[in-house]
Amino acid sequence: MNIFKAILPTHAALLGLKASQPQAHNPLVKYVIVTPPGESVEHVIIVSAGIQHSHVVPAGYTAVSAGFILRKNNGTLTIPDIPSESLRIGPRAIDPVIIAALFTHDSN
Repeated sequence: MNIFKAILPTHAALLGLKASQPQAHNPLVKYVIVTPPGESVEHVIIVSAGIQHSHVVPAGYTAVSAGFILRKNNGTLTIPDIPSESLRIGPRAIDPVIIAALFTHDSN
């Protein structure tokens, strides 16, 4: 096993994704979707790619998913199926819809 893969599996997966999909750039940001204690409403936290997912989950909140947001050369955003190492959870199928809604502006 490659030492890089053994030590940093998420980063190795992101590099592998970049190699297999040259249209994908490095992560723009990371995200975590959390729920407050006793509630079911979900909140999205978006942070710099240099911050660990686990460092941004507020005390008492539950992380329900986490992942990376990449930008392709054509400007579209994509969420690869690569989990957070620090939280040991990954993105859900619904996460791209939730994230896209954050960047969609309805003028009505």
